[in-house]
Amino acid sequence: MKYSLLLLLTTCFLLTACSKDPDNESNTNDEHFSCDIDNNSFNATGSGVYALKDFDGPGTSRVYGTRDPGDTSEKLFSILIDDSSDLDIEYDLDQDNFVIYLNDGENQYASLPVVNGEGTIKVTIRSDSEIVGEFSCTMGNITGSGELINITNGTFDVRYQ
Repeated sequence: MKYSLLLLLTTCFLLTACSKDPDNESNTNDEHFSCDIDNNSFNATGSGVYALKDFDGPGTSRVYGTRDPGDTSEKLFSILIDDSSDLDIEYDLDQDNFVIYLNDGENQYASLPVVNGEGTIKVTIRSDSEIVGEFSCTMGNITGSGELINITNGTFDVRYQ
């Protein structure tokens, strides 16, 4: 599982090479991915925030947030979202429909129950061009070390690539 998560996150970094056109004004709006990680503010904007449709199969979205897409030691969040979910309904994170991953340099965390992760997510807007929502969770280190981090006040407003 650790190696497939690492492969997934590495792929995400490579995908950022196809970042948005900086001359396109639509990229300068309120796009962001922000949260508090153990009470420390994290805020990503610009080419480090985006979403992909059907990345994990039909009817799914994957939301990404990083402050520096070119820095593999920088935090990279990845959220799997079931696109059949209703808007404005708070859902529990589970391993099948909604999962949050965090690659933090050499440490990887997940909201998966197997590492004592848990939390909630709510999608408030979903269109052909954007996805907006809120989340909070406890994430466990995927090595099984027992280390937990708390993510609060999470919000994202991203465009599909």
